[in-house]
Amino acid sequence: MQHGFHLIQNSGGQNRKTKTLAKRAKSILEKLLRRARRPIDPASLARRRPRLPPGSAAGLWHWRRLKKAREDKRRRLQLAAAALRDARRREAAAARRAVRSSVPCLERLLAAMAPGEWYGAAELGRAAELTRNSLHATLYQRAVRRALVERGINGAYDNRLHAAQQPTMEPRYLWRLTKAGEAARVSAMGG
Repeated sequence: MQHGFHLIQNSGGQNRKTKTLAKRAKSILEKLLRRARRPIDPASLARRRPRLPPGSAAGLWHWRRLKKAREDKRRRLQLAAAALRDARRREAAAARRAVRSSVPCLERLLAAMAPGEWYGAAELGRAAELTRNSLHATLYQRAVRRALVERGINGAYDNRLHAAQQPTMEPRYLWRLTKAGEAARVSAMGG
């Protein structure tokens, strides 16, 4: 018994076919054993260029497959980067929402306005970090009803010009704090 294989003998000696199979099995086993003993060279694991005849169909197929693999990897990395960017944006938006939700909209609106100054609605919304709907609800339903702000007509507004004809469109109405609004602003800011 050599390497775990039995050589089969019949009465007339060894069968030729059995001998060949035994040799083949022995050589395969020896090859596997040699490979197992050989230390792994990191350079051999690196990507090597295949040695294919130039212009052969197999060579073209191989390079196309490599190109597709690179494109797929790039696409996967781009998707992962986009997912990471989206997650960061969602976290930042959640943090902003948490800060905004801790301070009521009316208080933020009053804090964004300085006494005696006139503001456009869009300017107030950006300063108080309010959405368009929140701004209009806060401005018209809360501040105007409580007489905290007053509305005036903007003298620079020109309704004859279309928005595309002016580089910056002036708002039709401007807003400023009333005396009650200034008092509410002071109390809202803790002063």
